[in-house]
Order: sequence, then structure tokens, then C-alpha cells
Amino acid sequence: MKVVFFNITWMKRYQGESHDDQLRNDNDGYEQRSPREIFNFKEFQGCCYGNVYIKERLSLEKYFKDISENDEWSEGFTVIWCAKSEDDKTRIIGWYKNADVYQVERYITAYCNDFFTRKFNAHALVNDCYLIPAEQRHFIIDENYDQAGEMGFENGNVWFMESDYDRNVFLPKVLDYLENYNGEFVPIVLKKDKLNETLKGFYQEDDYYALLNKGIRLFNDQYYDESLKYFNTARSVQETAEILFMIGTVYLYLDEYKEAAQFFEECLDQDYERESTLIKLIACNDYCFNRLKTLEYCYMLMQFYEEPKNQNQIKIRYNYSCIMCDILSELEDYQEALKIANDVLNDNEENRELMLEFIDEMEKLSKHQSIESLNLISISNIVKLNSIIKETELTKKIEIEMPNLQGKLRADSLTKAQPNLEIENYFPDLNKRILLFEDRCKTLEQRDKSYEVTLSFDSWENYAPEYSSFVVLSTKPVSFGSIYFCQLKLSQALEDQNNIYIVKNLSKLAGEGSIARLNKGANSQAEKRERRNELVKRLNKNVITYDNQLWICIDTICKTQINDKNYHHDIFNNLLENVLNYALTIEELVCN
Repeated sequence: MKVVFFNITWMKRYQGESHDDQLRNDNDGYEQRSPREIFNFKEFQGCCYGNVYIKERLSLEKYFKDISENDEWSEGFTVIWCAKSEDDKTRIIGWYKNADVYQVERYITAYCNDFFTRKFNAHALVNDCYLIPAEQRHFIIDENYDQAGEMGFENGNVWFMESDYDRNVFLPKVLDYLENYNGEFVPIVLKKDKLNETLKGFYQEDDYYALLNKGIRLFNDQYYDESLKYFNTARSVQETAEILFMIGTVYLYLDEYKEAAQFFEECLDQDYERESTLIKLIACNDYCFNRLKTLEYCYMLMQFYEEPKNQNQIKIRYNYSCIMCDILSELEDYQEALKIANDVLNDNEENRELMLEFIDEMEKLSKHQSIESLNLISISNIVKLNSIIKETELTKKIEIEMPNLQGKLRADSLTKAQPNLEIENYFPDLNKRILLFEDRCKTLEQRDKSYEVTLSFDSWENYAPEYSSFVVLSTKPVSFGSIYFCQLKLSQALEDQNNIYIVKNLSKLAGEGSIARLNKGANSQAEKRERRNELVKRLNKNVITYDNQLWICIDTICKTQINDKNYHHDIFNNLLENVLNYALTIEELVCN
């Protein structure tokens, strides 16, 4: 069994600092603590990420036979967290089961504020993480360790149970305590009903501003939970963009980034404090490491500062341009990073030399990225395409006949973008727009039945290294075999010096990335290939060779037009029509 003890600073909840839960100054090497310890039992995307101050590499291979020197991490650990309480006694405060432990500290960078960079030495699924309430932390390390001499924590914050006494006497005591602990645990996942709590009592419309102002005072004093009750109550009296903004701000301070972003999106839809709202949305997405969405909102914010009018605007433009440059560099979009860096080179004289060094580095790296031949689409162009799909109105009538299916599709507009919760299990973080025809949502007719067609799109973040973006079509009720019948990966698009090509793989006959829907009812590889040839023929589309495979080109977008708003309607009209035609032609083929 692999067990490690980590020694951290005493807190009640380890879910961020608040007015009643601060890191305790234990006067015992306090400067050798990690500020990220305050989040060790804070749920994030289904896991807890634990941090402890460690000077050197853990060298796990010295203590566990199944770990080699080349292993950067190992799974299956029990991590026991300890801290020194106010009575100066080191106690077990909680533990992780089935945890991954890393040789050196890992981190995922937050570019808006380094404090929110997620640093961790261990992580585990939230259901395997247990935090004991402060008043029930009764297992005292010193009093249960009967062996004379120094314990492991005397020389640092890590203890591997090296001696025979440690392994054979003390560790069984600890494991027995964990196994038979029957007390309470601190809730780690913030319950949604708690976030929606309101004040008890009946409030009139005249009470709105009293509730709002009281909530703001509580928020400023760091009473976030209590302030949220006042804001929720004010919202029940009168829902305004102002109150949505304040609720989103509390969620942001409670580290509920995804939920906070939904409130700020509503504010953006209502055009409330647009610049401030965009800055909040940038923070929400940066702190949960959604790089594509962070870039999307940065591009939107930059529209306000194309010609800055004062020093404050110049400062904002410079700061957020630096964030964009860092993200683009991380995602290897060196040419776009170089362009943005050159645009703001003279905005900050103090950091001019640093920016020149960055520009020099980007120039060197971009030279290795060929613009003569085909390459995968750049991150910046993915973000720009997502924005066009999200914000652009349909300005033409689309009509597609489907004789084999005894049906047709007609659309002349779409609803505004909103989160798609219906297929979140497949594609978390997707947005959706429903196709409309003459303001009706039933746009697909097939065999005397009518269906709603939804266009879902946006990034599918999974902590990368791959940052994916999709376009997904679905019907309601289900018409074509599954909840979504067409899936295109925008981040698999190709580009050369002039154009972007929305493509789908023809060479793969099965598996991820293939046009799997074309295989329905096909009994041989020859038949599958014949269907692909027929698809190309019916659509009259070009076939591109890339990475020794064939790709059908569903849509072509001029790169100069993607940066010119005057062309965005044409880009969106053509892209939507071509994607719909591609998807429905496949359904025509498989129904034969």
C-alpha cells in the first residue's frame, strides 16, 4: 500500500480564505507554506487538487518498488493531510484515497492572476476526498507515535513511513483510524440549493435596493455566503442585469467559475456594463483554464480599445494583450501572438525590452511553422470562427430537399446562443442555437413529422493538451438514430496562406474522426468506400490530401474575410448551409 503524509497549515475548510477561515500563522516555518493549500479540499471539475510546500523532488522511487526514477507520477496513493492546531499539536485533518502523487509540483497557469494558477502535488476524485471538521480532528500524531526519536515531519512537510516502527506499528494505527472514523465530514462540493438560498420572509418591490445595498456591504466584508442570500432575494423581487452581475461576482469569489460565467453571459446579452462584464468573463474562463473562451472574450474586449483614449485604456489594452500573447504562445499560435505583441509594443515603455524579447522569440518559432502548405487551423482562427457562429445572424433562406427521406429543411433565422444542457454529457461547455423558419422552431419535416434542429458549437475543454472545438447537429425529438447526428471538429480544420478549410476524414472507415454515420447498413469496406465516393460526388466538393489521408472539404473560408466584419454574414450563411447539406446528404445515403 502506498501512503504519504503531507503537513500543511491549519484551516477549517481549505476551500479558499473567508472572514472566518484564514491560514493560521503557526510560527513554525510559516514562510515555507504554499498559498495554494487553502484550496486543498475545494472541488474543481470533479477533483480535489492538493498542494504542499516541497523544496525538492519527492523521489518516490526510493520508497516504493513499483515506481521508477523516470516516472513523473504514480497512482493509487493514500494521501494523509496533517496540520498543527491552535494547541500546537499536529493532527490528521483529512485524506485522499486512490490519489495520483507527483514527483514535482504540477501547475496549470491562470494568466489573469497568478494566485489562481492551480498548483498541486496530488489530486483525486472528489468522492475519494475526506475532510474532518476542525472540532472533530482528534487523531494527534505526537500522542500516537510512541517511538523515541524524530518523526518524519521534523525535517519537512513530507513523511513516507521509512522505519520498521513507522510501517508496522504507527501506520496500522492511522489506517485503522481512517477505516473506522464515524464522524462527520466537511462538505466539499458546494450544493446548488445552498447557492440559491434566499432570506426568509416576504419582500416588496420597494425592498430591492435595500437588499442590493446590504448584499454589497456584506460582500465587501467577505461574507460571501450571506451576501448571496441578499442578492438572491433581491433577484426574486426584481430581476435586473445589475443583480445578475453581483450574483455572478459572488460565484466568482466562491470559485464557482462556470456558474459565474452563465450570469455574466446574461449580463452581456442585456448589454450591461459590457467592458466590466467581459473582464469578468475573461477571468471566469481563465481560472478554469478554458483557453479558447478566454481568447474569445479577450478579442471582444479589444474592440473597445482599438484606439485607446487615455492612459487607463492603454494599460487595459496592454495587460489583456499580454494575456492573449501568453495563451497563444502556449497553444503554439506564434504568428497571431507576434501580431498582437507588435500592436502593443509601444504601450508600455517600462516593459518594452521584455516585449521585444517576446517578439524575437515568436519570430524564431513562427519561422518553423510553414505557411506555404497545409497546416492545422490556428487557435486564433478557431476562436474567431466560434465567435462568428455565436454572434452572426442568418441573412439568407436555406432550403434543402431530401427526396429519399420524404422531407425538407427550411431555415431563415436562429435563436440567440445559450448553453446547451441537453447534450452536456457528450460535450460539456457547448453553446446552442435553434434553427427557425418564420419564427417557428420546427424546421425539419420528414414523413409527415416535424423536428427541431439545433446547432451546437464551441470548445470542449478537457485540460488539454488538445484544445477541441466542435460543431454538432441534433434534432428534437431524435430523428436520425442518436441525439446528435453530425459532428464536425473545427479544431481539425486545415488552413494555408489564403484559406481555411472545414474538413472531414474520408480515409478512416471507422473510429474517432471518421464519418461513422455513413457505415450504417454497409456490409463491407468496399461498400463503405463507395458511400464516401458518392458523398463527394453528390456534394460536388473538393478532396484534400493532408497527413497522407484524404479529407472532404465541406466549406472554404477566406482568411482575410474572417477578420472583416463586413463578410461575417456571408461566412456564416455559407458555413451553416454547407454543414446542413453535408449532414443531410449523409442521411439520404444511409436510408437507401
